[in-house]
Amino acid sequence: DEFWRYEQNSYEFNYVADLNSYQNEGVAKKELIKLLKSPTGRNILKIDVRRNNFMIKRLSRLKTNLGEMILDLEKILNEK
Repeated sequence: DEFWRYEQNSYEFNYVADLNSYQNEGVAKKELIKLLKSPTGRNILKIDVRRNNFMIKRLSRLKTNLGEMILDLEKILNEK
C-alpha cells in the first residue's frame, strides 16, 4: 500500500470525488501499465494475492469453527 500511495510517482490516483486530476485517462493508463510491468509492481501484487488467499483460507476455517461452536452452545442451552 505504501508503495502505491507514496513511493511510485508516475501514476496519479483518480478518485471519484477528486476533480483536480492532472493526468488524463490515456496517460494514467500508460503509466499504470508501466508500473504493472515493473518487477516491483508485479512482486507487490504477487505478495498481496498470496496474503489475501492465506487470509481467506484462515477466515474460512474460523467461520467453520465458530459455526460449530454456535451449534454446540445452542445444543447446551436447549438442554436446560
